[in-house]
Amino acid sequence: MMQGMKAFLQEDLENLFNERGIDKSKYQEEMEFEDPITSYSTLSGYLLNIQMLRYVFNPQFELHSVERTGKFELTTRWTMKMEFFGKFLPPQIWRPEMAWTGVSIMEVNPETGKFCKHVDKWDSIADNSYFSSEGLQDLLRQITQVYQTPDLESPTYTVLRRFRDYEIRLYRPFQFAEAPASDQRTKGEAFMKLAGFIFGENKENKKLAMTTPVYTTRESLQFVIGSDAGDATITPVRDDITCASAGGGVYAAVKFNGLAIASEVQENTRHLRRRLEEDGYPAGGEELLAQYNDPGTLPFFRRNEVLIPLAMEPSTLLQGT
Repeated sequence: MMQGMKAFLQEDLENLFNERGIDKSKYQEEMEFEDPITSYSTLSGYLLNIQMLRYVFNPQFELHSVERTGKFELTTRWTMKMEFFGKFLPPQIWRPEMAWTGVSIMEVNPETGKFCKHVDKWDSIADNSYFSSEGLQDLLRQITQVYQTPDLESPTYTVLRRFRDYEIRLYRPFQFAEAPASDQRTKGEAFMKLAGFIFGENKENKKLAMTTPVYTTRESLQFVIGSDAGDATITPVRDDITCASAGGGVYAAVKFNGLAIASEVQENTRHLRRRLEEDGYPAGGEELLAQYNDPGTLPFFRRNEVLIPLAMEPSTLLQGT
C-alpha cells in the first residue's frame, strides 16, 4: 500500500497548483492539515487553501523527493516560490517574490488507505507548530522586502534550502564573458569593455541581449551571456576579454540592498561564512558578488548578493529530513 501511495504523490503533486489539481480520491474528508500559520480539519478546507494560494500568490511548486519515514508515513521535500498578487500586478510595480523550502509529513490511515494528516515544516523557522509567530514574521519579512529584480534573463537556479537569513541554491551551467578587474578603476574599465562585447564588439558582430546579474570576483568582472547566443561561439575582439562556462553547482547566497561597497560585501561575506560553519555546510571556494540592478536604481531597491560555492553534492539536500 505505502509503495503505491508514494508513487501516487510523486505523480499527483505535479498538479498541486494547476488547473487539474490534486486527486481528491486519495484523501479523507476528515483530514488534518497544518503548517506554521494555517490549520484545517477537513479536505474541503485544505483544497480552499490551495485555491487561495493559486489565485493570490501565483505559486510554483517543485517536488524533490518522497520517502517512507514510518509504517504509515511518507515525507516529501519541496521548494515553493510565490509572488504576492503575482497575477494582478505588472512587474514594474512592487511585487515581492517569496520562497519556502521544507518537508510535508503525510500520514495514511491503514483502514481507509487514504491520507488523513498532512503537516508542513519550513526550513526557515525553528517553531513549526501552529500558530507560529515566527512563521508569521517570516511571511511578513518576505512580503515587505524591497529588492527589485530586473525583468532580464539570469542564470537558472533552484532554491534547495531557504533559511531565515540565507539560502542554498543549485545552479544550472551558463556562459559568461570575463574581463580582469582588481579595484574600482579597473572594474569601471572592465564594465565598459564587457558592455561593448555584449553590444556587438565581437568577431561575429552579434548584439546580445542584456542579462543580470553582473558578477565580481576578487580578480575579474563577469557578464552573463544569455540564451540568445544559442550554441554559437561568440568571440571577443579584445585580448583581455575571455568567454567561459560556469559549470553550475551548489552555492549559498545572502541578499542585501543598498550600495555594494567593500565594507558591506565583507560584512555579508563574514556573516554567510559564519552561518555556513554553524549549520555544517562546507564552503568550497572564494565568494562572488552579484549585482542585479543598473546604476540608476535607487540604492534602497537594489538587489545584491554574496555567493559562496559549497563542497557538497546536490543529492544530499534533496532528501526529506
